[in-house]
Amino acid sequence: MENTIPNETPSQKKRLFPYIVSKSRYLVLIAAFTTVGVLGGLGYFVFVGCETNACGIASSPYLSMVWGGLLGYVLPDIFVKTKKEEAGK
Repeated sequence: MENTIPNETPSQKKRLFPYIVSKSRYLVLIAAFTTVGVLGGLGYFVFVGCETNACGIASSPYLSMVWGGLLGYVLPDIFVKTKKEEAGK
């Protein structure tokens, strides 16, 4: 038996995954996660790093920041989706 609110249509059910937000909120989340990813990549370079410069990602702070930013950019798309635009609006 499903735990639903009485008199609730299937389209009104609350979904926990993926979380649906407006396009402007989605862009803010993408920017925030990308910024955190860039800072995380820089932190990875500073704290973990690579002393021999033979490591692909950790050999340069710029590469670490780019990879961290890419990961931060892609990660929210797993958990957050945008609202579909209404055809009549």
